Amino acid sequence: MFLKAKEHRCFGDVMSTYMPLPPDLAIFARQLRQLGVNIAWVGSPSTVGTTALRLAGPALYGSYAVCDFAADSSPAAKEFATKYEANYKSAPDLYGAWAYDAVHVLALVIDNAKSLEPQKIREAILSVKGYPGVEGTYNFDQSGAPAASAPDGSG
Repeated sequence: MFLKAKEHRCFGDVMSTYMPLPPDLAIFARQLRQLGVNIAWVGSPSTVGTTALRLAGPALYGSYAVCDFAADSSPAAKEFATKYEANYKSAPDLYGAWAYDAVHVLALVIDNAKSLEPQKIREAILSVKGYPGVEGTYNFDQSGAPAASAPDGSG
């Protein structure tokens, strides 16, 4: 006996995913398209990462993602993108931007702390306010959690 699924539509057919590993995402995207699933897809930032796009090819065409990095979002992002492309002959993505911001924030706090002592570095991290990273402006709260806002400072 076969069961026939009833088609249900409300507002529109949209699929949402959160897959942080680009190879897994690429395999999933290819399998969906092979199975004939062609609905709108909104994914995690890795959906628009260069590795996922390269591995998935056309299977990710027409997909959308919330992205942490956009090369034209700020002067800092533009400068990073230009240098990244010159060095690696590839467009930068969120993974490169994350690492870039992390290393630069760490260098800043070590310089400000004038020490490699963990407690002094922690104190220096907590004092970071308004650091213009390539993914946005960084501020750290008293628990040490980063609060990056959009490059325009909106959120």
